[in-house]
Amino acid sequence: MKRVSELKEYFNKNKPSKIIFMSENQDDPDFADPIVLSLTFSSIIIGQNPNVVYMTDGNNSLRINMVSGFNIREDPTAIGAEVDIVCRCNGKERTYTLLVA
Repeated sequence: MKRVSELKEYFNKNKPSKIIFMSENQDDPDFADPIVLSLTFSSIIIGQNPNVVYMTDGNNSLRINMVSGFNIREDPTAIGAEVDIVCRCNGKERTYTLLVA
């Protein structure tokens, strides 16, 4: 797992035009849940104190708090790279996957 500062460097270097969060792409989707999210953002901000990932398209936003690190999947999808954001809360880890193009 890489540090949050490296995540900031990754996005500064690669400058994505599209960041996608889909509830169906997560590690533990609840298939009985009647709400399915597919959110697309045009920009991402990485904060280091506190560790937070903030995505926005100017009108809507999504914030992931308590980020402890990240992983980039080596085999990118047809859409783009998969970035796993790892969060730690109350001694437990939770991973959120973003598609980045």
